[in-house]
Amino acid sequence: MAETSAVTATTGTAGSTGTAGRTGTAATTLVPESSSVIYGGDRGRLDIAQRAVERIAEITARRHSAVVRQPATLGRGLPKARAVLAGQRTRIELEVATSWGRPLSEIATELHHEITAAVQDFTGLGVDRVDVQITAVTPAPTPALGATTADDAATQLPLAKPPVARPAAGVLGILAALAVMGLGAVAAAETLRSTGLLRGQVIPLSWYGQTLALNHSSWLPPAAIAAVLLGLALLTITLKPRRRTHLAVHPLESEGSVLWIRSRDAARLAADAARHVDSVTSASATAKRRTLRATVTTFGDPQRVTDEVRTTVDARLSTLTPNPKLRITLQED
Repeated sequence: MAETSAVTATTGTAGSTGTAGRTGTAATTLVPESSSVIYGGDRGRLDIAQRAVERIAEITARRHSAVVRQPATLGRGLPKARAVLAGQRTRIELEVATSWGRPLSEIATELHHEITAAVQDFTGLGVDRVDVQITAVTPAPTPALGATTADDAATQLPLAKPPVARPAAGVLGILAALAVMGLGAVAAAETLRSTGLLRGQVIPLSWYGQTLALNHSSWLPPAAIAAVLLGLALLTITLKPRRRTHLAVHPLESEGSVLWIRSRDAARLAADAARHVDSVTSASATAKRRTLRATVTTFGDPQRVTDEVRTTVDARLSTLTPNPKLRITLQED
């Protein structure tokens, strides 16, 4: 069976998709099971699982220079592969995101050849088809500061992701929110049924061999409303974006920074800078989110010391983004 490939590509900005023509012949009836390579004599048998083939395809795709890794909140991120095995043959579907700057057809063709060769070399299986689906195109990364040539740019550190706070609620929060909202909806429906506004049974009369019956009470409507509101509040907390906890040092224009520091570290820098001002005998600083509070002990003119401390600290923290607000408290020595 001839090896062919099909490409589904996304062009333009991320999120807009276009589909190139699919080519190739249909493979034989494929069953997602492990494949076995049988050797002669008493040397045994090698079983190759479907997930092993998928991992080979994903690792090979990650090593391609144009492929961009994209994590996922739930499930597997990109690149993501799916393999179907039938005897000594396999078919692979690959979903990737690529960087801007190269024709998508060339990237798909290169991925097809590289994945085919890798799977054949590592497993000995024949590859009937490799379908490459490009679902996103990301902007080209901005060169790091100080990189003036291609050689310099190649030696720069990769961009770091912005550190963020822990989520207010995880998967358990989502499940709890849905459960509470469901209970509120059932209670509201039972209230309507008991008052005659809704016909039929909302809750089965018998659960686990026990009879269950609800009678109308004055507390049911407020309880139903409270349960729904509590569920909505939990769901809102769960989906709330996490706030950034660190400050960027020498940030790039749009892609982030290679170094992040905590607010408490910025406070230490501010205190150290304030101690070098004339007439200052001691200085300390505390941080609360994006605000620094500096306490300075001095025997000099208050206005002059305040201006010099502010100028010195601002110069020391000028490389931070966002730039923290500075509040200065003077104490006489």
